[in-house]
Amino acid sequence: MKIDSKVLETYPGLITGYAVVKGIKVERTIPGLEEMKRQIGEKLKAKYASVPLLEVPEIRAYREFYRAQGADPSKRRPPAEYLLRRSLEGRFPTINTLVDIALLATLEHWVIVGVYDFDKIKGEPIVTLASKIETFETIDGKQINPEIGEVVVRDSEKIIAGYTAGDARATMITLETKSALIVFWNTPDISREQVEAALQSVTKYVNQYCSGKVEASGVLG
Repeated sequence: MKIDSKVLETYPGLITGYAVVKGIKVERTIPGLEEMKRQIGEKLKAKYASVPLLEVPEIRAYREFYRAQGADPSKRRPPAEYLLRRSLEGRFPTINTLVDIALLATLEHWVIVGVYDFDKIKGEPIVTLASKIETFETIDGKQINPEIGEVVVRDSEKIIAGYTAGDARATMITLETKSALIVFWNTPDISREQVEAALQSVTKYVNQYCSGKVEASGVLG
């Protein structure tokens, strides 16, 4: 995986981490992971239940970075904000074991974590900027186009994800997924150390809950 120099020139402080994981076994859910989700949920409630969420520094940081990319965070909520709200309501999502691991790491480290079926990616993925109107289908079936200048991940054929636009259905994780690309994004106000910690957590969880082995990883920017 690589990063376009234009991204770092436009958004100094943006960090992208990645991991390529092979030999994955994706399941709907498993008891150990559900228990960890419960424990993390309790910690989040204890810390944030009485706090106005828009006053949480990390949420403010993501909202500001959404605006910097031309998106309205009140209409398209950053993942960390959406997940914290769901968690405080006792409705943390259950998608599948690999996706749930990524969502947990997002809340644990305030780093956006996306997971994509590596076998459906063509060529070397690159983090770059959207330079034209280009529509893709998101996981929930919506047709959307990233804002011009938005940070995106794409392969040689298509957009895989947009920072504010979300993830593409074309590379979504399913129970048949055997290999995955995991991407980590901060905002300029979230530290490199947090990105590195999220990368370490996810690689540990993938091995623990999905039997996967990391074949390549790194931090760009």
